[in-house]
Amino acid sequence: MEGVSVCGWLGVGGGHTQWNQLTEADTPAAAQALARICAHFLRAATGLVAGLSPAAG
Repeated sequence: MEGVSVCGWLGVGGGHTQWNQLTEADTPAAAQALARICAHFLRAATGLVAGLSPAAG
């Protein structure tokens, strides 16, 4: 998908994520690794936002 940056989304860099070494055979393992990274981030985010409330609009 154009414009998606995993590193930027996780707040660890800018620019676009490069997938230039990914082969068709590697796709399932790469997807699983990405899922683990996202799950780790989401578990950490729960603690980071605990006690926060949305700003009044």
